Amino acid sequence: MTDVHPISGTNVHSAALASRAEVTPEPARLSVLNIQRTCVHDGPGIRTTVFFQGCPMRCSWCHNPESQPFLSPSSPDTGRTIPEILEVVDRDREYYRSTHGGLTLSGGEPLAQDRASLVEFLEAAKSEGLHVAVETAGEVPWRAFEACLPHVDLFLFDIKVVGNDSLHRELVGTDGRRVEANLRRLIATGANVQLRMCVVPGHTDTPANIEATAGLLESLGLPAIELMRYYNLHEDKARRLELSQAPLNISVDRSAVALEAAADRRAARRPCPAPGTASRRWGSRPTRPGRTSPGGPPPSPGAFTTSSGPSATPATRSASSRRS
Repeated sequence: MTDVHPISGTNVHSAALASRAEVTPEPARLSVLNIQRTCVHDGPGIRTTVFFQGCPMRCSWCHNPESQPFLSPSSPDTGRTIPEILEVVDRDREYYRSTHGGLTLSGGEPLAQDRASLVEFLEAAKSEGLHVAVETAGEVPWRAFEACLPHVDLFLFDIKVVGNDSLHRELVGTDGRRVEANLRRLIATGANVQLRMCVVPGHTDTPANIEATAGLLESLGLPAIELMRYYNLHEDKARRLELSQAPLNISVDRSAVALEAAADRRAARRPCPAPGTASRRWGSRPTRPGRTSPGGPPPSPGAFTTSSGPSATPATRSASSRRS
């Protein structure tokens, strides 16, 4: 028997089905740990960095250990819609214009986020004319790179250990083969890629790793890698948040010596750039030791440049405050 509305004469069952079909879909959401403005170490110019929640790696020196667990984008603590994220990013448009800055995706691992939602976010950012950089460690399926590639201006690709799968697994929890395969495929596409490595004393600064890293650069035809100094700020953060990350107990002096030693080790075989020079890929980023303004001399293939700026680390959320 057909149910008919007594006044309108409408088939009630059909109307109910149509009503359900017209329900507006939920907006795309992404799991965001923090959004940090006026960043100067995450790509060219002044930038806003979006730190995403979730990473497949477990680096023992991770500066954002609280970002490692994957959380649902529907979580009230971390879930944000694309308009909510872009509203914060858009606040500093004048800075981006005057410094050739923009938006940087960090983490966690930004490319490990829900792919459809991430691509929608990138498309929205590019439609607003934003320069987009992605910080990645490469431990994701190639499909993630492939989907995001058309919408990314610069990949800041962080490598850990080269040519030693067992050491890579010991230090970060994965063997590193997919990382190198993704890096090679990414370079082959012609993407703009800047390699970086954090020099962690006793972990990534061995002569074997430095030589293997230099060999990788040469095989890829890349002009330089940025060697970043290790900082132990994450240890206090891990203690305050009661995380399981064990301290490495590396002093500031030791990390500074390791950084210079890593650069000197390669310089003994190949001329390195003079102090104050670096890769031209950074555009008009404000200069600091190990960087150059546009038009400065490019480093020779396989050169190492050093950076004493802190690795990306957002403000830490605690019971009473947001992340740094």
